[in-house]
Amino acid sequence: MKKKAAKTSPIGVRFNIDKLELVKFENNIATPQKVVDFFLDGYEPKKEKTEPIITKTTESAMSRLDALRKIKKK
Repeated sequence: MKKKAAKTSPIGVRFNIDKLELVKFENNIATPQKVVDFFLDGYEPKKEKTEPIITKTTESAMSRLDALRKIKKK
C-alpha cells in the first residue's frame, strides 16, 4: 500500500502552456499537479558543497578582477 503524502495548502503557479502540454503528452500525465510531482520526484538534494574548480582561465579572470578592484580603490 502506497503511503499518502502530506499536502501543502494550494499555491498558485503559472506555466508556459506549450511546455506544460508537451510534458503531459510525452509522459502521459493527466494533470498539471502530476507534472509538478513528476519533476519533483526526480529532484535530488546536493550531497555537499564542493569547492570551485580553479583553472588557468578562472585564475586569469580572477587576476583581472583583482587588478580592476585595485584600480577602483585608488
